[in-house]
Amino acid sequence: MRKFYVFIFVAFISSNALFAQDIITLKSGEEIKAKVQEIGLDNVKYKKYENQAGPTYTLTKSDIFMIKYENGDKDMFKDAPDALPAPTAAVSRQQGVLSYTYSFWSGTTIRDGEGKRLSNAEIRSIMLDVPEALNSFNSGAALQTAGWIFLGAGYGFLALALIDLYSSDYTSDTWLYWDMAALGCFTATIIVDAIGNAKWRSAVNIYNSAKSNPHASRTSLNFGLTRSGGIGFTLTL
Repeated sequence: MRKFYVFIFVAFISSNALFAQDIITLKSGEEIKAKVQEIGLDNVKYKKYENQAGPTYTLTKSDIFMIKYENGDKDMFKDAPDALPAPTAAVSRQQGVLSYTYSFWSGTTIRDGEGKRLSNAEIRSIMLDVPEALNSFNSGAALQTAGWIFLGAGYGFLALALIDLYSSDYTSDTWLYWDMAALGCFTATIIVDAIGNAKWRSAVNIYNSAKSNPHASRTSLNFGLTRSGGIGFTLTL
């Protein structure tokens, strides 16, 4: 019976890894199983799901119809408008274009238009004039912190399960309760981390959209971090 529960636990963890893939659908109808590494202004970088230790491939956005991420979110790619003169570096810096990348080893990374990796404090400072993006980023940060807490608790419960299993001479089943608690924490980690990453990706998209259309009306009333560093309602006109 103990071996059965251990098998179920290992199978559950393995199944999450099995289905953790992104699907890139091209306009030609072809589907690519991938792990998306970076979404830039004009292209998408990815690794093949079957060979994630292999080379990084690049697709232009004009060839992509849709990306379905492992957490169920989707990004649709519309045809680009008529070509305009390429923006200079100064214009890119003024617009504050941000990029979002995610990898298994380094986690989520947000960079500025020059490729510099930004700290959470720098990102919050940059997004102050786009409250909707700031609120989405703060929500993602809180969820990712919760994910680390659940992960630590999961390893703690797993350690207790192993200690109880081998110290009770197989006469007690209390280790099973610790094992199930660990499984619950690991499940919560996967869920909140995926939602947190989606919030961060949404924050970057909202910010870039706002900066690419500076004259568009963005009247909104938001509750969150204010320019003075406090918490309250912010009216954006």
